[in-house]
Amino acid sequence: YKALKKLSKDEKISKDELKLEVDSIASKIRTIISPLIIRRSRLDLDGIPDYKEDLRKQGIKFSKVNPPELLDYDLGDLKDLYLYTLQRISRQDEDETIDSRDYEDTTDIKDEKLSKDEFKAARYKPVMYVLPEHEEKLKKAVENAGFEYNLFKGTQRNLAKFMRTLLVRRFESSQKAFMVSLTNMLENCKNIVAWADKRGTVPVFKKGQLPDIEALYDSTNDDISEIADKELEIAIEKLEARGMFEIKVEYLNSDFFDDLNADIELLQDLKDKWSKVTHDPKLDTFVNILTEQLKKDPERKIVVFSQYADTVNYLGKKLENKELPVYYYTAGKASAGNKETIKLNFDAGIEDSKQSNEYKVLIATDAISEGYNLHRAGTIFNYDIPYNPTRVIQRIGRINRINKKMFDELYIFNYFPTDIGEAETRTKQISTLKMDMIHAIMGEDTKVLTSEEELRSYFIKEYEQMQGESEQKSWDTDYRAKLNQLVGSDEMKEALKLPLRTKTRKKTEKELPEGVLIFAKKGNDYVFKFASDKESATDIPPQDAFKLLDCDESEKGYKVSDDFEELYNTAKKSLFSEDNNEDVDKMRREALEKIGIMIQSKACDPEYLEDLKTVVEYDAISGYAIRSINRLKPKEYSTLPEIISKDYINKALRTYDNINQGVETLILAEEIENI
Repeated sequence: YKALKKLSKDEKISKDELKLEVDSIASKIRTIISPLIIRRSRLDLDGIPDYKEDLRKQGIKFSKVNPPELLDYDLGDLKDLYLYTLQRISRQDEDETIDSRDYEDTTDIKDEKLSKDEFKAARYKPVMYVLPEHEEKLKKAVENAGFEYNLFKGTQRNLAKFMRTLLVRRFESSQKAFMVSLTNMLENCKNIVAWADKRGTVPVFKKGQLPDIEALYDSTNDDISEIADKELEIAIEKLEARGMFEIKVEYLNSDFFDDLNADIELLQDLKDKWSKVTHDPKLDTFVNILTEQLKKDPERKIVVFSQYADTVNYLGKKLENKELPVYYYTAGKASAGNKETIKLNFDAGIEDSKQSNEYKVLIATDAISEGYNLHRAGTIFNYDIPYNPTRVIQRIGRINRINKKMFDELYIFNYFPTDIGEAETRTKQISTLKMDMIHAIMGEDTKVLTSEEELRSYFIKEYEQMQGESEQKSWDTDYRAKLNQLVGSDEMKEALKLPLRTKTRKKTEKELPEGVLIFAKKGNDYVFKFASDKESATDIPPQDAFKLLDCDESEKGYKVSDDFEELYNTAKKSLFSEDNNEDVDKMRREALEKIGIMIQSKACDPEYLEDLKTVVEYDAISGYAIRSINRLKPKEYSTLPEIISKDYINKALRTYDNINQGVETLILAEEIENI
């Protein structure tokens, strides 16, 4: 999937190829999760007779969710400033962010080269400017402070990219969110300069906001310098305990301060220019659309979502000034009283006599995207699109409830970034690829991101269409509907008389894969195996097996061919055997060796270790558990029962025994031949 994401980003794969690859990955995942998850969309409930009848009896009906509409706006006289800003804070040809955890050695990672007119985010990555002759000294200091050096280095590089992307994302969200971040980043950069002047160091701080160094020194200003120094030392120690690390100025190339000062100059320039802006075209367009919607359908309330509290508060205040009936909510306003206000105004599930109409528009962050019923609203506006597309699904779920249908149709409106903003944040590209995968694995009954083949922003750039159909039933829905019709019929009674190990041959014009399909069970475990040659057989997911088995009433069965027996035996031998995986086998060997050492050294309860050894040998525990064993250092051996509990091991043993003791039963075999 990572490789596919990279190919998609670099546009080195066509839409058709992308869809095939996504479907292939999804098929493998479905094979793993299908015994654990039963997924039922609203289309499934309508397509499976038992469910459909149950819904009819309960009087439950579903609203139709219309395809989302892409919203746009005219920048007008802000066009030049908009372009000027994005060109300085974005990086259109940037490489894929590197996760330092994927690398044993990050010394060969080269930082991207940015021009003097671009935001470098130097403040967030001072380690990238360390002089080669001081690299080893810094590495020792970092490790003595409890950090892993390569991770420390990779994290800073990624943080700089993240902060630049964050600035673009907030800029695409609202002018207010952008200005708040711009001001904070500017003050942070200035603080780093002051820190270097005062202490001769550049701080790296993982947890929270660095305090103002000037204020820190002023707070310890005392006539007795010894007391002042002691107070300052205590203050610094507290910061170090919270994750601060200081890099000595002499370790750094002078380019760091050149880039830092260039960032300060750039951020100050942007702040000065945007401080003079007195209008917001995105907001103006939005207010007009919102006003029209409220007039057109007074009974339909509206929910507006944004990722950022600053945007929510900004929109809320602006709409209040327009005297619109708006209520705005963020995690910072999560009081019982505020939640009750939302419930009374937007939850259709409460008694009619208790409902209120004080507010018709709710503006909120994703703090309200879970656990709330908001179905007195029939429209959602996504003022910005989150990086994680499942958030959009959760948002729509707030108004698409099943306990009380309020509207025949629901509407979704989405603001996507402009093409320059998209080049930096890749919001739509990432979101739609993730949605492709979600749709392919689980299916979906509502399209949530885009609806047109060509989506156009202000810059008239085509966006790729989200793959897949807008509405999908689960693969087994039609089969279950057919089964429902056949239960108790003469055909079903006749089929149940067929003996086990029934063998037949199918001749088809559908160009199906040729070979032998067998279906068997062992205990509660079921498997389909398919052999297309005499060397090996593969597991195939149920939905693929059903396509091979599917036939109509007129289709005849034939005696098996001369080639059948060898293919049949190949598939039969591999029925419940494990697939060999060299990487997994190597991990298990390493884990068993480590457990052997623990048994010899009596690191913890011997009986516990023997049981653990057994489940590893049986391959009855997860790869995560095996990796956890392999990561342990000798001094950590005694903590193993806290990581992998005795109860977990006992459950794994019982599960293995239940499956292993079951009798293998081969139910049927079918030979597939194309004609």
